[in-house]
Amino acid sequence: MRFLVLIIVGIAVYYGWNYYQTNRENIVMPWQKLAADEAAEQQAAVQNASATSVPLPPPEPEFVSKIRTPQSADGKAPPGLVYVTERASTETPDGVVAVVPGDVVKLLQRRDDGTVRVTNDQADFELTEKQVTRDPEVARAAEKRAFEARRLRR
Repeated sequence: MRFLVLIIVGIAVYYGWNYYQTNRENIVMPWQKLAADEAAEQQAAVQNASATSVPLPPPEPEFVSKIRTPQSADGKAPPGLVYVTERASTETPDGVVAVVPGDVVKLLQRRDDGTVRVTNDQADFELTEKQVTRDPEVARAAEKRAFEARRLRR
């Protein structure tokens, strides 16, 4: 009986192998079908994404102040330091250096004509009294206005 089962299995394998050899192009194995389906899905997804997607604009930047809470008891900038409230620049031998609202600079000299001489350790600047403050909230508001103006220019 076992011999008869072996003969039947052998005949089935023989005919199966012959069929496979003659029809190899038309036969798709299950693992080949899965790989082909996945590749087709990926290609369709790429085509759909490129055909229907509109590039999103970059997210709006969020204002974050660079001004830190002062260490003096009165809540103002420490003595000898001031905050810049308006952008100013000066030419140096190395190029142009600028200070922007919110920068902390050292006060070098107050003059009778309403100007001050300050430094950011890279260059000295001649500013008016209106361009500097010791109040961090005033400086933070000026910094935010400058940020909003830059954001609107884009």
